[in-house]
Amino acid sequence: MFKQSYDGFNEFLDVIKNINDEYMIAMESIGTYHLALKQFLNEKGFSVLILHPYSLKNFMRSFNHSKTDKIDSKNIAKAIYILREYAIRSSEPDDLILELRNLLRARKNIAKSLASLKTHL
Repeated sequence: MFKQSYDGFNEFLDVIKNINDEYMIAMESIGTYHLALKQFLNEKGFSVLILHPYSLKNFMRSFNHSKTDKIDSKNIAKAIYILREYAIRSSEPDDLILELRNLLRARKNIAKSLASLKTHL
């Protein structure tokens, strides 16, 4: 298991760089949690398949009723292996749109902090 941080992403990158077989990187679209890793891998030149959570949930239900990160990882691998190009992909905004969204959120937080400081003064 890798931490959801820059160091964790680099550990993951070290592991996948040493794989000699053909592989695909896929993950479930989970709110905003998957975006940082997806962007990191895209910047490093890796293609990432983002799967639609609802269709993946229905697919995984047929294999196992338990839900842990380890089981989910195995079931995502099964889904990609079995469904291949028929896997339902999640519609994701471009990285540029995501960066703009993050900048707008940061601006909003700064404006809110500034207003709070003005009120405090």
